[in-house]
Amino acid sequence: MWTTDRNGVVRRSEALDAGRTDADIRQAVRRGELLVACRGLYIPSCSLPVEKWRLDQEVYRRRCLSEADAGAVLSHQSAAAILGLAVLEPDTRRVHVSVQTSANGKRRATRHIHTGLDENDVIVVDGILLTSPARSAVDVALTSDFAGALAVFDSALRMGVDRAELHDRLESGGDVELPGRVLPCGTRTDCPRIPENRGAGPR
Repeated sequence: MWTTDRNGVVRRSEALDAGRTDADIRQAVRRGELLVACRGLYIPSCSLPVEKWRLDQEVYRRRCLSEADAGAVLSHQSAAAILGLAVLEPDTRRVHVSVQTSANGKRRATRHIHTGLDENDVIVVDGILLTSPARSAVDVALTSDFAGALAVFDSALRMGVDRAELHDRLESGGDVELPGRVLPCGTRTDCPRIPENRGAGPR
């Protein structure tokens, strides 16, 4: 039996402190007892869903929670994963966090640091810092294609996010009008245009 933290994750450092060895961990991974979430983090396979897409979602969610335990503010699709916002074809290679600095963001193998965070967009859920549903939905939309943007906006609206709040967040992003890219609502004419896709580089 492996001891997990409150997020259901086995941390290598804590396992070693408890008397386990790296050989124990490697053998558990080979047996399928533990699944590698990322470097130094493992999840007991018995606690995960069987369906691959659900399994991938849950592994990513626990990775995000583990990152947030270090005091990071989750954002973009990582915040969406915790909030339950729909994200089409999520890229689970990186955990997304945001900081208030205006310097350039950084994209690493397993972590994407975004800049320009407004403290008014930060909420706390079960002790976890993350961007609000409206901010998270807009951030995901700005780094998605048309279908992905529609999906996350529709999910946010069904969650109860106010349409006006989504409008405000879009307008604060310095949008560039692109034909046909709209926030889902009753008519096309009363919807703001989704800003140009900015997923090409760190932000």
